[in-house]
Amino acid sequence: MNQTVNSEGFQEILNNLDMGIIYLKEHKIQYVNIYLTDILKYSEQEMIGKDISAYIYNLDLDYIYKYPIYSEKMHNTGVLRCLRNNGEIISFYFKTKYINLNSIFLLLKQISFSTDFEDKIGLSHDYLEEIIDHLRSQSEIVNREKKQIELILNNIKDGVIVLDQDGKAIIINTAAERLIKRILSEIRVCELNFVLSTGHPFFDTIRTLFLTYDINQKVVVEVTSNLFLEFTVALNSSINQNSLVSIIEFRDITPFIEFENLRKKFVSVVSHELRTPISALNLSVINLQRYGTKLTEEEKIEIINSMGRSAAILNQQVDDLLILSRFDAGKGLKLKWEKYHILGTIYSVIAQLEPRIYEKKLNVQVLGSEQVELMGDVHRIEQIFRIILDNAIKYSSNNSNITIKVTESYKGKYSSGEENKETLIEITDQGMGISKKDIPHIFTRFYRSDDVSHIQGTGIGLALARELVYLHKGAIYVESEYKKGSTFSIVLPELKTNPQDGNSKGG
Repeated sequence: MNQTVNSEGFQEILNNLDMGIIYLKEHKIQYVNIYLTDILKYSEQEMIGKDISAYIYNLDLDYIYKYPIYSEKMHNTGVLRCLRNNGEIISFYFKTKYINLNSIFLLLKQISFSTDFEDKIGLSHDYLEEIIDHLRSQSEIVNREKKQIELILNNIKDGVIVLDQDGKAIIINTAAERLIKRILSEIRVCELNFVLSTGHPFFDTIRTLFLTYDINQKVVVEVTSNLFLEFTVALNSSINQNSLVSIIEFRDITPFIEFENLRKKFVSVVSHELRTPISALNLSVINLQRYGTKLTEEEKIEIINSMGRSAAILNQQVDDLLILSRFDAGKGLKLKWEKYHILGTIYSVIAQLEPRIYEKKLNVQVLGSEQVELMGDVHRIEQIFRIILDNAIKYSSNNSNITIKVTESYKGKYSSGEENKETLIEITDQGMGISKKDIPHIFTRFYRSDDVSHIQGTGIGLALARELVYLHKGAIYVESEYKKGSTFSIVLPELKTNPQDGNSKGG
């Protein structure tokens, strides 16, 4: 017999044999020919994928399940009773042929008056062996291709689930399995039927997509608290009748959702923050225009000073936004490196914030040697301390204390371990403090705790301060006890010369 006969040729041969042919893999029917479907009165689609036990008389099931027919040494023969679609029992002579560890070839011939078994089967031994060899070869090719597909899918970062026409998982790639176990820790992933399973947003979404959605539609679902998945149907057998499988992809987009929520919150907050100084400027201009001739010189000076403060606040907010946009664009920030005295810089910032300190009747104490000299951009160093001290003032209660302590040649838990000496600057307040849940996010841009939503702020100050500290090769830390106060610790290296690299050290 010609060894190059293609699969379609073999299928045509098998369908025209005067005997029943069933290819079983782990008791599941993978192929059945027309001879047998005609006798049993089932369609091919009804039998493919089903367990063979659905078509065998109960008393004969031991032939398939009990005896080791999945064995190369065991070639069973005998009589097997099968069930027709109408419940009628029909008897066959049967013979099994070993394919591999999990697969067999089951040959069935309806009982007639002939007594010779080989005549009943109606095939020559050589001819049958060629068919079996071809089937074995095709099975090896299919298994090899399946492993290749699984290898490809397991290297895709998004979750991919392949479902059969009944909604049962055929393939679940590694990314999908990891996400599913994260959502449903008790579930055995390999046994999931996504269409029959209900009662969880993850299952309900898969079922809806499988039953109703066409391809390329995206659905975003919060499957558990603060876990958002984006689902896409790549192939759908319930829509495309020519497809035997459905492919559903999903990925974790929680970071994008969180950032989008922060962005929206930021736009809202910044719009409000910018409007405040603009409104103050506008009101001052209107007062000068309407009542300029009636105002005293002292009143005019007060209005002009108020306009200057509003303009300075507005300029500072815009400057902060521009600096962050430069960091985002990867352009960094060029520093003007020079020597400066750290205490002199701190006193300068305190003087700038004196009106607000006086308004809340705060006691600000500075401790440390006035001789401590560092290298850096004085304007940006002032900006760092202004942000931290402004927050300390903003969140402190009236008549409380703020302490600024400078420690030269610092050695302690915040030391970097590098050769350069370091200076520690600690700014401690007795204000609202920061809750444990908020501390990990305190340097995240746009982030503002719900506890301080009633206090003005943009949520960019601390993020900017950290970036500026990094540019000076330093580090910044926070310790806080809720409702008792906070300490911000800034560690700066005692550089003696202008560093070659003025870029951020990261973080």
